[in-house]
Amino acid sequence: MKRLIPTTLGLYIMIAAHQVHADDMFSRIKTRLAEADCIRFEFLSVLESEVFDAVDTAKGNVVIAADSRYCLDLGRDQYIFDGRLLYSFSRENNQVTVEAAASGEAQEESVSFVKRIDEFYSSTMVVPDERYRLIRLSEKHRELPDTVVAFVDPQSESLARLEYYDVNGDLNRIIFTAEEILPTCSDSAFVPSYPDSVEIIKL
Repeated sequence: MKRLIPTTLGLYIMIAAHQVHADDMFSRIKTRLAEADCIRFEFLSVLESEVFDAVDTAKGNVVIAADSRYCLDLGRDQYIFDGRLLYSFSRENNQVTVEAAASGEAQEESVSFVKRIDEFYSSTMVVPDERYRLIRLSEKHRELPDTVVAFVDPQSESLARLEYYDVNGDLNRIIFTAEEILPTCSDSAFVPSYPDSVEIIKL
């Protein structure tokens, strides 16, 4: 029969774990990102599909403002959220889809959540200053993964990568290759500019 840890000792361990979590590297990273007026990430997006036995890798670059506006370039596609409208541009098809924030909220959070992790996830330490498990706080944000594993780089005290499974059961890895905290985001970064020949689809 397994022994139960005495209540007082168990309580002490829980409190101690909370204190470590409150002061550890990941908490400092989350605070820095949340307080930044503007962040720029360079990253690799790696999708591993067991069904199709394939690995798809694309380079990405994103700028995220404090008010959740963003400009994301991923492979040959671009996504801009200007605070009101979401623009999804496919260079391959020369087509842009425009949708209002109310319907584009899911896409907005799926990008900007990395700046506001504590708003959407609770964090549990797996390996101190190395690996953490994020559990989604609310069913309201079902567009976000239920769980995410976050890895940190102890040398630079920054996010190293995020790993999660999508609705298709495919493993997604977001590998951060560069991070830059900017004093402010230029408004022009969130103003879409497309060729005159682009096909515009409004939803």
